[in-house]
Amino acid sequence: MHPSIEQIYDAHADALYAFLLNCCRDESLVQEAIREVFLKLARNPSLLRNALHMRAFLLGTGHNALRDLTRHNATRVTYEQRLIEQSPTLLLPVFPIEDDGFRLTIETAMESLPEEQRSVLHLKHAAIACPRWKSASAAKASLRGIGKQASKPNRR
Repeated sequence: MHPSIEQIYDAHADALYAFLLNCCRDESLVQEAIREVFLKLARNPSLLRNALHMRAFLLGTGHNALRDLTRHNATRVTYEQRLIEQSPTLLLPVFPIEDDGFRLTIETAMESLPEEQRSVLHLKHAAIACPRWKSASAAKASLRGIGKQASKPNRR
């Protein structure tokens, strides 16, 4: 009987993560590569039949996924830069941010959303407003840390 994807993940994900992180030092890229590896295995479990050494197979597959993602990201950045150079006004806001009517429209729309959806939009906005956060989940984690610090009593 062959191990399940979950068992393989539990047994080898830490080693795969460490190996890939050593290759590129970008945690978000490593996490994306690991997702790609296990999605590939979930879609096509027959790949595992030919793997004599599971860890070696996963490390090789992960390295290939990391390389593909790096190339894809480099190509995407190149095309984004070309687009910005060709259309510099593309990224300008449609409405002036200071416009009270626009602000009120956004506030009204936000108030009509359920709390969960409102939270997601706030996190997406925070991730955009703070470029050091590469995703909404990074913004959420950082904001959660700020909330924990704020809730601690001051020790002086």
